[in-house]
Amino acid sequence: MIEDLQKLGLTKGESKVYLALLKLGTSKVGAIVKNSSVSYSKVYDILDRLTKKGLVSTSLIKNVKHFRSLGPFRLKELLEKKEQEINEQKTHLSKILINLEQLAGEHEQSRSEVFLGTAGLRSASEILLNCEDKTLRFFFPKPSVQASTFYKRMYPKFKEKGISLRGIGNKKFKPKKLTLPNNVKIKFVDFPVPGTIDIIGDKTLIISWDDTITAVLIHSKEVANQFIDYFDNIWNSNK
Repeated sequence: MIEDLQKLGLTKGESKVYLALLKLGTSKVGAIVKNSSVSYSKVYDILDRLTKKGLVSTSLIKNVKHFRSLGPFRLKELLEKKEQEINEQKTHLSKILINLEQLAGEHEQSRSEVFLGTAGLRSASEILLNCEDKTLRFFFPKPSVQASTFYKRMYPKFKEKGISLRGIGNKKFKPKKLTLPNNVKIKFVDFPVPGTIDIIGDKTLIISWDDTITAVLIHSKEVANQFIDYFDNIWNSNK
């Protein structure tokens, strides 16, 4: 139960004291310390935090402070309060995000970042999702299970952002049956393509699908424009 309560956001000490109070009922500090194995030096601070979270109440009985745990339903109220706070923070962030990005952009220089593993690739793709451009161009040399699985999960996110995707692949690896979302179009060519590369705005993401996925994200308008020009020349010449 201690681990379960920790998953809900309580600390280990808070979980121990809360469980002890559930079993004891209204109790003095001594009994709480004995049943929770929390030291006297920490128990008052923990009880204060639990009180502020609405999980514990206090009362004076014969001029001695007693503590009582409030119903477990209060845990649900605690989570709902956290959820409300997070939603308010998200709303506030959306209001100031553009200004923050503009401020950062004033000093932005060409740079690159390296991302490792599926989680890292997801982080890199989230950066692409937040570009102002609404067209993402991509090259892919040949299909792979890892790539297919990853992009199938990403397609809906790009659609939500109103981003259309254009891809160029090698005709040698064209599948017999290809079903794509309506925001994704692919053309196939009979010559090699440079690799798995996503380009949008001033961002160029180069991906290696080896045992450990490695992605290099280049922040450079010059580099992105070179790939965009190359892509568009191929795209426009293949009707």
